[in-house]
Amino acid sequence: MSDSTASNESITEIVPKVLAAYLLANVQGLKQALDEFPPSTLKMDLPSVSVFASSNAEFRPLMPYLDAAPTVVVNNKSKIRWVVGIYDFTLQLDLWARNKEERDDIFDSLFNALNPKIDPMGLVLAMPEYFNQLCDYLYVGHNFEDSEVRAQRDEWRVTLKLLVTCKAIRERSEFIIVTTPTAAEIELDGEISTDVLVIE
Repeated sequence: MSDSTASNESITEIVPKVLAAYLLANVQGLKQALDEFPPSTLKMDLPSVSVFASSNAEFRPLMPYLDAAPTVVVNNKSKIRWVVGIYDFTLQLDLWARNKEERDDIFDSLFNALNPKIDPMGLVLAMPEYFNQLCDYLYVGHNFEDSEVRAQRDEWRVTLKLLVTCKAIRERSEFIIVTTPTAAEIELDGEISTDVLVIE
C-alpha cells in the first residue's frame, strides 16, 4: 500500500515497526521484537515477538479535510496535509517462548501492554514517520499454536490478531492566501516614513 510518508515507507511497514518498538519497551521479559515474520534461518532471542501486516488492508475514502494549518510559506505556496480516508487492516503478532510457562507469563504481560486502559480497551500510538498521526490497535483474539510436531521441536508460540485503524494522509504543495498589510496599517506601525525630504 503506497503512501506519501516522511520515510517513503508504506503505512503497513510503519505500523508494525511502531508497535514492535512499543512492545519491546513495555512487555516485561521480552528480549526481541521484530517487525516482520522471522525467516527460518534467524536465531531468535527468546522470548520474542514478531509483528507484520496481513494482506487484507481496506481503505475507506472520506471527503478530504485539512489535517493541519500551513506553517511554512515559500513563494505563496505551502505543504498542505489532507485527511482523505481511513485505513483498516489486521496485524498478526506471534509470541515465541522457550516453554509453556514462559509463554503464559509473557502473554499476560503482552495483553496488558496492548490494553493499558480498561475504558476504552485497546492501544493508541503516535507514528512519527507518518506525519505524527495516531493509530488505534485493537486486540481481537489469539490462538495457541500447539501441536505434537511443535512440541517435539520445542516451539511454543501464540498468535494474536489486532485490528488497526489510522487516518490516510496526503500532503501536497498548494498556493495559499497570504494576508499582507495595507499601506495604512504599515503607516500606523511606523514602517513608512511620512517625513518630506526636500532636496536642494
